[in-house]
Amino acid sequence: MEARTLTLATLKSKGACAEQVLRFRKMFGKFVQITEALCVEHASAFTWGWAAENLLTASAWATYNAATAAARATYEAAAASAWATYNAATAAAWATYYAATAASAWATYDAATAAAWATYDAATAAAWATYNAATASAWARAYIYDAEGQP
Repeated sequence: MEARTLTLATLKSKGACAEQVLRFRKMFGKFVQITEALCVEHASAFTWGWAAENLLTASAWATYNAATAAARATYEAAAASAWATYNAATAAAWATYYAATAASAWATYDAATAAAWATYDAATAAAWATYNAATASAWARAYIYDAEGQP
């Protein structure tokens, strides 16, 4: 598999957030050889949408978007279903919260919605992991094979 270098300086010059810059530096130092396998290995560590938008050329970004469309649609469908379940499960808690005047309203809300959040997280975890892996893989392929050169 081919590779392409990505530097810490490039991330900084493109406006990467401090958290991502720090994570990159801790994991790779001043530079890393980007491979698809490396990106998939770290799929949940980096914000691939930001990387696609800021580090890819227009043609590579279009390739990335096409490659991630199915994973994005699958995640969005899972999230929509999970949100609907979450909203239905928390509707009574919200009503109680709005009706309450005591300082304990947030504690009551948190207790009432904890199970709904756990259900939402469980319902979206696999889709989110698959989406992260797909975006990491697509970004790596687009970045490595970008015919227009470095960003």
